[in-house]
Amino acid sequence: MSRNPIKRLVTIAVMVCVIPLGIYIYYMWYRFGFSEISKSSADWGAFGSYLSGILSPLFTLVSVAFVYYSIQQNNKNHSSEMNYLTGQQIIGNIESLSNAFNEKLKGEFNSSHPLVSDIVISIYGESAEGDEGAESDRRTSSSTQQLKLDKEKKSLASLLDDYVYFSDPDQAFHWQYLNFLSAITYDLFRTFVTIMEYTSKIKDEAQKEGAVRIFDAITDSNKVMALMHLLAGRLVESSCSRADTYALEGVFGHIVNLSDYSENLKFSSVPYFKRLLTELIGNAFCQLGDGSVFALDYSSSVCVLMADEQKNVKASLILGGNEVEINGHKIIINAILRAPLFAGANIDVDYRQAKNHYLASVEVIDGTGILAALGRKPPVYVMTFTLVGKLFKLIRVEIV
Repeated sequence: MSRNPIKRLVTIAVMVCVIPLGIYIYYMWYRFGFSEISKSSADWGAFGSYLSGILSPLFTLVSVAFVYYSIQQNNKNHSSEMNYLTGQQIIGNIESLSNAFNEKLKGEFNSSHPLVSDIVISIYGESAEGDEGAESDRRTSSSTQQLKLDKEKKSLASLLDDYVYFSDPDQAFHWQYLNFLSAITYDLFRTFVTIMEYTSKIKDEAQKEGAVRIFDAITDSNKVMALMHLLAGRLVESSCSRADTYALEGVFGHIVNLSDYSENLKFSSVPYFKRLLTELIGNAFCQLGDGSVFALDYSSSVCVLMADEQKNVKASLILGGNEVEINGHKIIINAILRAPLFAGANIDVDYRQAKNHYLASVEVIDGTGILAALGRKPPVYVMTFTLVGKLFKLIRVEIV
């Protein structure tokens, strides 16, 4: 039967007409032996009553079905039209917000803001003596310059341009500058978050892609990248509360939904996801909390390699704390992460842009020297993850 609802209903209507008439003819001609058409008006009246009694309820039922389908289609069309109009309105808002984002970038920061009015960043002079000379500069007040940024007339854009330099942890004024930059870009950050939230609400995929492209076209990708790296830094290098972390996860959750339409959004958010994955691993693969929107995918299949042997296992066996044995080596990674004997592990997460892979290296720390005394070297687990939606998917574990 055709999948088209209209054709289906027409077919049913025809069957409703044909079946009762066929039954009548069968009984009249073949069961009761009638061989000619009656000329009696009474017979035709009875025949009409028969058809009316059979067909009227059936036609009523088919009519109700037609009306119901028509209402459903009208509602669907109305809903699609309203979603489209809503999407167009949101796109207009996104364009306005993107322009506002640019205007805030061009403007000078609010030096009277209580969070930044008293901030002073210490800039240490370059030293020809290398690191030792730099340390000497930091101890010698005479070699220290005080830069009162509330006296400087600089735009947010120019300050974000300096982010790559000032974000270097080796800079003596690293923390002061990042705290200052976080404070003065708060309004800019809220505008950016609003744009991401609005764009995520668009239901039509084509409109959603169009909205993202409008944002990319209007805004400076370098400034957006610096802002997103700064947001990631709040989790990477600060002791922000879990409430702040949940809020950040919500922002980057929207970005995950939109990153397929924007390479800038995808790669600008890498530092955040690197740090988030580091936290998940360091927490022995446990969920970060009830409010966390990112987690690990326990259902994937993992290729485990050691020396010349490999085995495909369920990710749940590794992430869930179960024991996996390969080439005589027992793997219980999260038990090692929790073990006080080894004082945790060094965790380093990198990103391979070509394959969209997160490469996590977990090196066990032999804090007690037990393994060294036994003549054994702590293993290094190299794990490869992909980010599918809001789930980190473990696809490979290599034991080095």
